[in-house]
Amino acid sequence: MRPKGFFTPTSLASRVGFIGLSLFGAFATGCIPLPFASPPVRFSGAIGGGSSGLTSGAGAGDLRGRAAGRLGLSPLSWSKDLLKRPVDPELGMLFEGLTHPPANDLPDLGGYLGLAWNAWQERSGSGGQRVFLRGTADLVWRRPDINLGGGGSFSVGWEYSDFVSEAVSSTSNLPAFIGYAFGEGGVGFELTGAARAFDQAPVWQVTAGMFFRVPALAGILLVPIPIGH
Repeated sequence: MRPKGFFTPTSLASRVGFIGLSLFGAFATGCIPLPFASPPVRFSGAIGGGSSGLTSGAGAGDLRGRAAGRLGLSPLSWSKDLLKRPVDPELGMLFEGLTHPPANDLPDLGGYLGLAWNAWQERSGSGGQRVFLRGTADLVWRRPDINLGGGGSFSVGWEYSDFVSEAVSSTSNLPAFIGYAFGEGGVGFELTGAARAFDQAPVWQVTAGMFFRVPALAGILLVPIPIGH
């Protein structure tokens, strides 16, 4: 089932005609068409609990609610020949922090290099599912003190994915997108444990959440023209 607001033309002529008509409609309704392209990525969000990471103040040594997110480049997910790949490398950025931080506490930012081992896979055509084990090496900046720390994470998860190669359009809301999608798209769940070593206070956390795999995209982004009243 295709998400609401998406339309897939069935021939080259209809694709060209549809995109041309959409661009004409964009100008007619007051939108600016901007070129847009993105590589295949995987992004996640999770919540859980762990250490506060605070060195002083109320609750410095208590267990606290924590949130984490990652956005990473997934280079092997844009090849149809690699759908049943044994491993899945990833390079990206992360953010994490307390769910209810003090006024002067900011989310930690950093980068990571990850590698997943697909322990079990079942594919049928272009679609299928996999169970994986993923490890990452993380470099994190603790804010607001800009305290640099290192660490890593380990996770276990499940994913369903499908390979797409088609023209797509999302025009139900603005800004809208008209273009082409190529690569693996999917959704999954992940349980993660992570630890970081900082000069002031170490941080550890256990989180659970969802992630989404997005194929490579290229096309036109329709941005509404701001009109003063």
